[in-house]
Amino acid sequence: DSLQSTGPQQQAALMRNCTNALDCQGTYELLRKYPDLRSPIDDGQEDETTKTVCNKETGEQKKMQKWTRGVWMAVSGGGIIQSWQPLYNSEGPAQVFLVTLNWLVAALGHMNRPERQKTIVSYDNMCHLDNLKVAKKPLPLPGNLKHIWSDVTKIIDTLHISNHKDPKCKQIYHPDQVKKDDLSTFNTMTCEQTFSWLSRFKKILS
Repeated sequence: DSLQSTGPQQQAALMRNCTNALDCQGTYELLRKYPDLRSPIDDGQEDETTKTVCNKETGEQKKMQKWTRGVWMAVSGGGIIQSWQPLYNSEGPAQVFLVTLNWLVAALGHMNRPERQKTIVSYDNMCHLDNLKVAKKPLPLPGNLKHIWSDVTKIIDTLHISNHKDPKCKQIYHPDQVKKDDLSTFNTMTCEQTFSWLSRFKKILS
């Protein structure tokens, strides 16, 4: 059930035909393979009954960016960049959920559920991402892939958790929760550290 990677020639062809966000972000194949995902992700609505009051600038200041909103990266321990995708228009939860799910299926789709439950995903706006309606129930995916989002532990990184004013954010997504499981050395900042390195190229990338 995991996605197949493309070779250099196929990747070059995809870039030449990059006419929309799905092509450029590499998520077209995921939606083609699992078309039932499109409707709930396109809906992009949060569950109002559990929505937090936290605010995060996710697109209102678009004129500060030129070609893209920025980049989304999946970075594992040691600063290894596992996936890199451009973000368009805004860093809205639905767009981020789709590229994150695309990475999860590719990276963890071959694992069983107990193996996946050892994975920790840290994101600065996790409270809104995890509150999407599509994230609140099993995904329209085959087999145990339907549980791939609920299986992973979700936290907000140590840099941004203090900016979240809703008590629910600290209760549900506080990074200290992973330190209770003999993971005191878990680096929740690996992505921010990679962004710091990447910032020297911002005139090329933005």
